[in-house]
Amino acid sequence: MATVIKKLFFAAMAMFIILSDATAADRFPRPDFNETKHTYPVVQHVQARPVVFEYVDTAVLLACLILAVLALKSRSRRWLSLLAVFSVIYFGFYRKGCVCPVGSLQNMAQGICQSDFFVPAVVVLFFTIPLIFALFFGRVFCAAVCPLGSLQETVLVRPVRIPAWLEKPLRFIPLAYLLLAVLLAATGSAYIICQFDPFISLFRLNGVFNILVLSGCFIGLSLFIGRPYCRFICPYSVLLNLCSKFSGWHTSITPDKCVKCGLCKNACPYGAITVPEKADSESDASSRKRRLKIFLMILPVLILLGIWGGYLSAAPLSGLNKTVQTADALRSLQKDKGPWESDLVAAFRQLGAMDSDLYARADSIRRQFAIGASAAGGFLGLILGLQLVGMNIRRKQDEYLPDRGLCFSCGRCHSYCPREQLRLKKLKEEKNAG
Repeated sequence: MATVIKKLFFAAMAMFIILSDATAADRFPRPDFNETKHTYPVVQHVQARPVVFEYVDTAVLLACLILAVLALKSRSRRWLSLLAVFSVIYFGFYRKGCVCPVGSLQNMAQGICQSDFFVPAVVVLFFTIPLIFALFFGRVFCAAVCPLGSLQETVLVRPVRIPAWLEKPLRFIPLAYLLLAVLLAATGSAYIICQFDPFISLFRLNGVFNILVLSGCFIGLSLFIGRPYCRFICPYSVLLNLCSKFSGWHTSITPDKCVKCGLCKNACPYGAITVPEKADSESDASSRKRRLKIFLMILPVLILLGIWGGYLSAAPLSGLNKTVQTADALRSLQKDKGPWESDLVAAFRQLGAMDSDLYARADSIRRQFAIGASAAGGFLGLILGLQLVGMNIRRKQDEYLPDRGLCFSCGRCHSYCPREQLRLKKLKEEKNAG
């Protein structure tokens, strides 16, 4: 069945590529062909999409999330796979990856920090609905509804596990990326999540060369490494991870009781299954307490280092803001008395605004970056310290369990559980008997 689903998926992708068309606009004035009587072809302009379809998309999102919950409740990996293919086709190739909950967090950040920035209701819904579902049922959005994750899930053919010593440090990248994206969006500087999304160019079948190369790299990695973007890049996954930790109806590995065979851990390509812990010996307990004291002592140091590093990064980061760039270009022009001016300065001159107002706004943005980057750096240091502390706190666990924050609720582990096989066997016998 999995092979059939993959073939259908790739066939659908090929159909979208073949049937897709592109429109282009004139970049330069057209030449005059009056003498030759040449007539230009009629250019058809695509009408704006009616607003009602935004709410249709929201309804489809809600329906897909409900179907994902039902598929997990019935422990059906087949239905999750089919739903993932639908999500790639609808939210990916048909909707071109927009609106996307991953990118919507930038709109939310700018809307919260800038009172004059309006966030459409559909963006708010796309941002909040997956988080609400994660709070109750786990990361069902990641399971089969997110087009980015569903694409990676579908093309995974030969999973290769990443060693824990490498995977754990890589997990900090999404948090750092989230803080950076929020800072840049809140200051109105850039939407880097959308700008560097490796899958949007694939869904839209166009894009700059560098992003297309990035898309190819992630697709290639996804053949062997389970969801590399979701696990080590996606900033929205940080919020889903946090909400999912409190989920009361998260999917379980076994339908009833764990027999501690360990097959599920080997089957999970995402390292999202926690193993039973044995009781510490006296020497191990002593070493653990000693490490715990050390990490508690260096926790304030990590926070201060993060604040310092964030403050140092504020100046170069503020250079990404157009207002700051314009102010710097104008100041450089006035200082050097050059005969030419940049496009930014020329555009500013057209506005007729005063130079002092521009400098004041640029200084205000620089202060925002100094405060925001310092806070982000301190928070990153705090989380790093707490992770080190948490590694040395023993938790009582006597069975294999999904890590509710890291688990994508993909259902891969279900079929590997002997108790699940026994359940399926009983269902088959009951069906045959009936």
